[in-house]
Amino acid sequence: MRVSKKLVALGLAAALSVSGFAVSFAGSPNSGGSSHSSSSSSSSSSYSGSTTTTTTVNGATVTYTQATVTVGGKTVPVGTAKTTSADGASVLMVATTGSVAGAKFAGVGTVTADGSAVVSADGKTTIAVSTAPILVITKDGVSLGCFVDPTTGKPVATGYTTMFYALGADGQLHLHFVNGQGFFLTGVQTVNGQVYNFDAQGQVIA
Repeated sequence: MRVSKKLVALGLAAALSVSGFAVSFAGSPNSGGSSHSSSSSSSSSSYSGSTTTTTTVNGATVTYTQATVTVGGKTVPVGTAKTTSADGASVLMVATTGSVAGAKFAGVGTVTADGSAVVSADGKTTIAVSTAPILVITKDGVSLGCFVDPTTGKPVATGYTTMFYALGADGQLHLHFVNGQGFFLTGVQTVNGQVYNFDAQGQVIA
């Protein structure tokens, strides 16, 4: 599949330049300031299985998984590539192909007709991401990640701490907290006076 090969190529390229990515991401602080809270997301979508392939290139192991999710009658492929280099550093990339515009997710809300936002039952609006891949680099036990703007190759940054919903391979919308520079909040952070523990993708750990 074309999407699969592209994602694997991106994962390989990232793995071969982990140090370069780490340098360019260095000094990007995690910060608080969001006025929202986390919520779980179960959806009315279906998961129709996945296929996984593993290859080794230049000492790096690349595991690629292609999952298929059906949401509101739409088929949405979700590709995940994880590359682990010989020194233990890893690069995770997740890309979703297709749109879930208009789909309703139980416990979360409805994606707007243009696919740019999620509106909850109480009318609150949160940014939705459908085309920006997730990139997480872990080196020496420290993870740093972001949504990548496909047009610039840089983190999707709003200038302030906010939340983004993104579709996962499990057919659910996942909530990611992102700082003003576009990087996921990780570890223990205080947001609006409340302490959260975030994973490498800016998701709240229950």
